[in-house]
Amino acid sequence: ALKGYYEGAVASTEAAKLTRALLNALRLRTKDDATLHMNNFNLYTDQLEKMKRPEAQETLVDTFLDSILDPKYAVARTLCRQLKYTTVAECMEAIRFANSDGIRDTVVEHTDTGHNLRAKLRRLPDGTKLDVSPTKKLAPTAGVGKYHSYNEWQALTPEQKKAVLVARGTFRTPRRMPRVETTNVDVSPSAPEPATP
Repeated sequence: ALKGYYEGAVASTEAAKLTRALLNALRLRTKDDATLHMNNFNLYTDQLEKMKRPEAQETLVDTFLDSILDPKYAVARTLCRQLKYTTVAECMEAIRFANSDGIRDTVVEHTDTGHNLRAKLRRLPDGTKLDVSPTKKLAPTAGVGKYHSYNEWQALTPEQKKAVLVARGTFRTPRRMPRVETTNVDVSPSAPEPATP
């Protein structure tokens, strides 16, 4: 009797109702991931098809477009409605395209592209590099703080290197450990051990 109930029409109808409720409850909000939303939508529609209770494509298209609440996909939603896309796959492709554009724009906003990085670094005719980024101060081309090639820099004495760095304004004093005062304790092997309280 139980086997007949769980494999019968009543249980199948209840499972289909639950899956439809999950499908209709899906929402793509600003904080949500569009790819995950589309995967969940496909999962629920596939489950309905396996139960032999599929939804019509027009209903699925409307349900999918109504589930998108994120304003950054408003253009894609409008495009799907105006072009009267007949399958969910076409609508998902439009949302995927808008999603990849959004990701690309975010990457460009928050990082330097390869072109910008190449533009910041220029090689001079003598093979040296000139950094033209706005955040770095350029080394003088003449005088005490001028740029030295590697071999010239290695030939300088420590005092000359220090003078160059001071002239450029990049000299930093090394950090030193604070001096710890030690008492005069005899550490020779023949010294008696200190008394413990």
